[in-house]
Amino acid sequence: MSDDNSDVLAKALEHQSPAVISTGEGKDRRDVLVQFTTSRSDSSTVGFWARVHHGDAKLIDKLIKSAGDVGVSFNTSGAKINFKSTVLKKRRRHLIYKLLLLRWPEKISVVEQRQKPRVWVPDRFRLAAKIQTLSPTGEVLSEAPVRLWDIGLEGASLICPQQFSLSLSSEATIRISIQTPDSPKIHSYLASQRHLTRLSNQKLRLGVQFTPTSDPSTAPAQRALKALINELDQVCGAHTMMGELRHKSLRPGAQLRM
Repeated sequence: MSDDNSDVLAKALEHQSPAVISTGEGKDRRDVLVQFTTSRSDSSTVGFWARVHHGDAKLIDKLIKSAGDVGVSFNTSGAKINFKSTVLKKRRRHLIYKLLLLRWPEKISVVEQRQKPRVWVPDRFRLAAKIQTLSPTGEVLSEAPVRLWDIGLEGASLICPQQFSLSLSSEATIRISIQTPDSPKIHSYLASQRHLTRLSNQKLRLGVQFTPTSDPSTAPAQRALKALINELDQVCGAHTMMGELRHKSLRPGAQLRM
């Protein structure tokens, strides 16, 4: 890999950052949600390993067999990173989760972002959430439990059941309800749909933008959102530090309580 931005990817691997593997365009786009790892093997000269969090097994097998290009993207605090890669092979680790070997990219694109950054929501962070679609009069038309993939002050990325897409439209008003670990409080946020991509036959990835508001009654929810983002920053930072220490030492979904 010969690129001036190669250190950006190296840092993302060290920090075990979340990323998205994508293939296809428009309505045919499919995503695989992964997390970079520090796993090393004899394959390190040709690629690097990423852990699969959400993705269709048949799609992954197809990508490996075709050996075609896929898009890979991840975020830093101030930029969106994009590059082309190839899924070379897969393997199981500890019989628990799946790893994918991705080819080192030849070129990395860095695009500065003006919007506020989002933070990843790890599986171990017991955050309960649900999504609802609302009628113009505020009536609940549909609802489903969701898994938050990432969240920020301006929006979030959600993992939804496939059948929930039937109740979504670009004009639909969406309400996201969130309950943080060990808290009895449930805070809700109105939002609109930004994008929708398929993860598998059972799951979708939905991007939403929170609706700006100056209503004083929403102040507690906004404070709770800021506190949640700060806590996630600390959790992910602690995980990164422990991962680095572990790496060095090896060398010589929840439901809302309503």
